[in-house]
Amino acid sequence: MCFFDVDATTSILAELIPFALLQLEQEDTTVKIDGPLLTGLRQYVVAVAAEEDSNTIRTDLLELASNYQAQLTEMQLEDALHCDSVDLCEAPLIIGTMK
Repeated sequence: MCFFDVDATTSILAELIPFALLQLEQEDTTVKIDGPLLTGLRQYVVAVAAEEDSNTIRTDLLELASNYQAQLTEMQLEDALHCDSVDLCEAPLIIGTMK
């Protein structure tokens, strides 16, 4: 939630919850998060995001990440992100890393 918006976080969680948090091999079933379940998940993410936005730790984490980025590349994180000419969807990369 610190680095992604609500939609990206919702899509990441929708992929990871059935994979990592549900033990479906015992029932030999699959769960597809869509429809009302996806809407409920999105509402939950929106509520958590509102709480996170009021928390100063997020600002501290982003500042810390920016400082480390500046040490590595001699460029602030925001400046490095603006230089990226490729519109990369990072959600599949995060899902693959978490799996």
